[in-house]
Amino acid sequence: ISGLTTFQAGYNPAQKLSAGQAANDINAYPTTIHGGKITTYSIAANKINVDSLASIKAILGTVHAGLIYGTRIQVGGGADEDILFEDSGVRLYDIGNRSICFSKSSYAEFTVMLVASDYIRLNSSASADSCLSIL
Repeated sequence: ISGLTTFQAGYNPAQKLSAGQAANDINAYPTTIHGGKITTYSIAANKINVDSLASIKAILGTVHAGLIYGTRIQVGGGADEDILFEDSGVRLYDIGNRSICFSKSSYAEFTVMLVASDYIRLNSSASADSCLSIL
């Protein structure tokens, strides 16, 4: 420090960190971030490792998970509005006209059509005569 500097009583600049010591301390010890000090877009990370996340709303690309629990899972909003069970190859998708198709590669498929509030129709691709209506 050069020039005329007046310090508060009890302040001793010689007892402060030496150059580079703050960075060494941060790298050597855990860092705690108080949530009230985090601002929007201030954290960028390739990975976040946590035991649980609560009250999260995010735009996510691909999600890999063991189990996902929820009261409702909404699928859709894009061109491919279907559910694929990858290991078994079973696929469920909306084909319009109040109908849902269930299919599996190399097997017949069937559709469930909601005809009226008390009437559904089941159709299968196995044969032209394989239509069942339930009242």
